[in-house]
Amino acid sequence: MKVKQINSAVLQLVQNKYHAKGIYYQIGDIVFEAGIAKIFDIHPEDNLDSTDNIYKKALLLGFFTEAAKRELFQPKDIERWQLIGLKLIEGAAE
Repeated sequence: MKVKQINSAVLQLVQNKYHAKGIYYQIGDIVFEAGIAKIFDIHPEDNLDSTDNIYKKALLLGFFTEAAKRELFQPKDIERWQLIGLKLIEGAAE
């Protein structure tokens, strides 16, 4: 799947604002900000590397794996999702 690249100047502007505020995302942060963690009852204090939370880890992994296998992601959606994400990131940096 070829991902259409967004304007690099816009991306650089967002990254500069974002990093200037000391805001850095990890995949877990994205799962929380997108609301996926809430859907699966995953909390910030849940360590998904712990055997105590193996079922939550399995649920999250299963969700993403199934979504990828079903090919729910259409090439036409990629640019729209990037723009939505950039707006959210830019809002966090303000």
